Amino acid sequence: MISDTEPPSRQRSGIPVLFSSPRPASRAALDDATEGNRPRVTVWAGGGTARLASAAASGLTSVGIDVISTHASRRH
Repeated sequence: MISDTEPPSRQRSGIPVLFSSPRPASRAALDDATEGNRPRVTVWAGGGTARLASAAASGLTSVGIDVISTHASRRH
């Protein structure tokens, strides 16, 4: 279950702390990916590292959202 200390807007969105807290890091990873470097998403991705990293390399599309949703459902 998502912590009560999270802002209500983040609770409603369904995005877990895993994704919402290191937003600057994920932005840096996407910037690196556009330059052809290895994305750094794997540092904080946890269980879905491989899928999330490959999603970051392709622009963090629906595959990344799917991994994040999986993490959110496991927390409940």
